[in-house]
Amino acid sequence: YGDTQRNSQTVLQAAEGPSSSSSSSTSSQQIYKTVTSDSAVSTIDWPMKMGLPHISCTASNGCTSSSNVTILVVYGPEYHTHISEMAWNVATGVHSALKAHIKHHPSSPLHGHIVYGHTSNITFLDVMDADAIIIGSPVYNGNVHPDVQNWINYWHIDADLSNKFGGAFVTAGGIHAGADGTIMSILRSMMVFQMMAVGGDSWTSPFGVAATMYEDPFGDYQRVDDFNSSCYFTEKQGRRGDHLVHPYFLKKANGLGERITNVTVAWKNSSYVRWG
Repeated sequence: YGDTQRNSQTVLQAAEGPSSSSSSSTSSQQIYKTVTSDSAVSTIDWPMKMGLPHISCTASNGCTSSSNVTILVVYGPEYHTHISEMAWNVATGVHSALKAHIKHHPSSPLHGHIVYGHTSNITFLDVMDADAIIIGSPVYNGNVHPDVQNWINYWHIDADLSNKFGGAFVTAGGIHAGADGTIMSILRSMMVFQMMAVGGDSWTSPFGVAATMYEDPFGDYQRVDDFNSSCYFTEKQGRRGDHLVHPYFLKKANGLGERITNVTVAWKNSSYVRWG
């Protein structure tokens, strides 16, 4: 079903620009930490290996509760290539937003943590540690995939998540095959825990991001003659193997990650917020 970790290396290298010969030989399993500034001021880490600790947040490196930002991107099921590709692009959007903040506010410490995984290796403790949780699911008979909904159902009902932001993204077979309903179902579950829901970065994705996988003109091949062949993302344009989602939707996923991160960073640095 594809290799998400290999995808992640390609996308991260593209985001960071050309790499040296030594770094290009680094396995994707080792690309879990990117320092985009003086580590004494600001850091971004990707704990992709389970059990990898975050960079310490201490007074010595200028880290405070307001400058320590953790964004959790989780998807399910583990084997679903389409939703994992969307999830990775959400995560790279998070990374881009953190980098932009560091670039434009070099003297303002920011310690960003991007926690990325699927429902079988992300726990409720990760939810509690995060400042924002972005959940992805394929549409399953018009609903949230059982693996994802079951993962949410094990959240502790008495937990206070009112100081956390939430977002959602989905993949669907068709344009009107339950995508919006599935997004809203995820957001409803979040709002039960008093989380603050955040949508995408434009009016075309107000509730979250949905990718169409099979209906023309976004299908894996042309089924009808109603659209010009140039509308399709085929093997000639790079659609092969585990790169199955149309770039139009990947761009939206990236924008969702950016927007939720920007909102979270701004909120945590607001004088009106009191974080316990």
